[in-house]
Amino acid sequence: MAFGSGILHPALIALHVELSQPSQRGRAAAAFYLAFDLGIGMGSWLLAPVLQGFGIAGLFTVAGAIALITLAPLMRLPRPAQEG
Repeated sequence: MAFGSGILHPALIALHVELSQPSQRGRAAAAFYLAFDLGIGMGSWLLAPVLQGFGIAGLFTVAGAIALITLAPLMRLPRPAQEG
């Protein structure tokens, strides 16, 4: 938990902001936090029935599968051009 909150979360924010235009970095940080919080909220709401029906092992299996399925199309998205 400490590793995810203390290292990975700030690293994801930095990566997200670094990929944006310098004039849009505030918006990039805001978009990251919005997506992060919506993901937590929607994930807990949508995955609660999986937890109730299949237990913790089923929850982690389904959540991992969703993450992997989502990652493939995201890797194909074009990266924005950087301003010099």
